[in-house]
Amino acid sequence: MQNDTLRANLITKHRKIHSETCMHIKGGATTLMANKEMNELQSK
Repeated sequence: MQNDTLRANLITKHRKIHSETCMHIKGGATTLMANKEMNELQSK
């Protein structure tokens, strides 16, 4: 019974970390794209 609770807590923690990581990756890609566009605009 206690193992089930621990497992549920681990899964919840893992999902939270996973979703935060995905958001971080998407945010980083968006920032890179914005920086690239800014550089292209400034070089014209």
